[in-house]
Amino acid sequence: MENLIVNRKLTRNLDGSYHCDWFPVNEELIDSALHGQDFESKELVNEYEMTANIELLNVINSRFENPLYKVDENTVEYSRYVRRQSDGQSSLNSLMSELRNKGLENPDPELARTINRAIETAFKDVTQNILLGWWVTAKEKCELVPVGGYVTQELWDRIHNAITSYISENY
Repeated sequence: MENLIVNRKLTRNLDGSYHCDWFPVNEELIDSALHGQDFESKELVNEYEMTANIELLNVINSRFENPLYKVDENTVEYSRYVRRQSDGQSSLNSLMSELRNKGLENPDPELARTINRAIETAFKDVTQNILLGWWVTAKEKCELVPVGGYVTQELWDRIHNAITSYISENY
């Protein structure tokens, strides 16, 4: 039995919801794509991912007397890592742009840069793991970051809670 490799195309709707299409990579099966599914959040898309793979598998296998395809678990997990990396990059871009903007509001640019550098250094292991898609390891590394100096309890809680929420919604 051959592995069925499935990709997805996720787009954001104007109302903030998400539209997702799942389609087989195998060219001869492309007309079997699952279209037109809307979800209120990325988390719901992620929860539905395996169901979509199985539904697509059933549609394709129903064409044949004997099932020819099975879900490729490695591909599914690979796609999750790619998504976790992409989500990590987006999350970090959001936080870093916010820190940068706050720094620009500071009348002392040197102090602003010192503050941002201190935060970047304190959370370096956390950000590296998030960029790799290793959110659980990032949470463990975050728990080792001491609160103090420019790393306020409010900032630490915000980063830790964001990581914890991501893990609970995507793992």
